[in-house]
Amino acid sequence: MTKILRISDIETKEILFFDAEFKEKCFKFCEQRDIEFLPSLDDSTQIYVRDDNDRDFKVEFISEQRKIDGFQRAFDLQVLNAFRQNHLLFVYTEGEFSGVVHFSDFNKSIVSIYLFEVLFQYEKILRIFLQE
Repeated sequence: MTKILRISDIETKEILFFDAEFKEKCFKFCEQRDIEFLPSLDDSTQIYVRDDNDRDFKVEFISEQRKIDGFQRAFDLQVLNAFRQNHLLFVYTEGEFSGVVHFSDFNKSIVSIYLFEVLFQYEKILRIFLQE
């Protein structure tokens, strides 16, 4: 049987956090890479949203619509609906912030391997069915 692919399998865990000591560098980093916001280093419920007009960041709380459970099945309809609302989701595993997931993370090799295995199992069962 194929292992279930979960959000925690495809999330990005190595991310840059906002640090007030390096606010200018954080802003420049985000501006060069077109990053909208950075998670807070001190509070896992907050993000620092880039404000190009003031060349600064504004603090916002992470809404429930932007959160996703790391144990969530990656190909669940809830995941698709979450991505329709936000292109970047904050992953919380066992209640702790563990990383972020972007819809482009579905291009990772682990997803291709998972899908290949699912299709391979389907073909195998179909062959057995056709033989009978």
